[in-house]
Amino acid sequence: AQLGHSPKVLDAFLNVRPNSADGEAEAVWMMIMEKVEGMTLEAFAEAKVGESFDGPRCLLNDDIGKKTMPKKTYDTIVHIVKEFNRRGLVTADAHSRNFMIDPASPGNVKFIDFDLVLEPHLLDEKEALALVLGMLQCPHPDLDEKEAYGVGAVAETKIEA
Repeated sequence: AQLGHSPKVLDAFLNVRPNSADGEAEAVWMMIMEKVEGMTLEAFAEAKVGESFDGPRCLLNDDIGKKTMPKKTYDTIVHIVKEFNRRGLVTADAHSRNFMIDPASPGNVKFIDFDLVLEPHLLDEKEALALVLGMLQCPHPDLDEKEAYGVGAVAETKIEA
């Protein structure tokens, strides 16, 4: 939230709930965050289905398939991933429903889901970008498609280890 790329945390607490796998009780951190105005990238893609934008083609909505996104949106997502990585945060859940966008200002993007934020410094910046952009099926800003696939596979292997 300090970086302006996610909602502010209003409260955080430990909640005990049944584990979905075996029904045993498990403690889970919960956060209450400020409301973010706008729409998810997925909803944005659906609302703008007939429009084309100046950015790369990415998977923003499973029903629509790949679609161009505004370059400002893409650039902001790349910036968010790099900033998170510099601070030791990597997300393994960066799909189009976890990014909120202000349709009137496509560069105003917020990441809203932190349940799969990984260990600090698990991935280097290139691996983090390949992982996140791979989830959105976007081109990687520094790699061709074959290289990005390889780096993304390395990133996934590190996460699973």
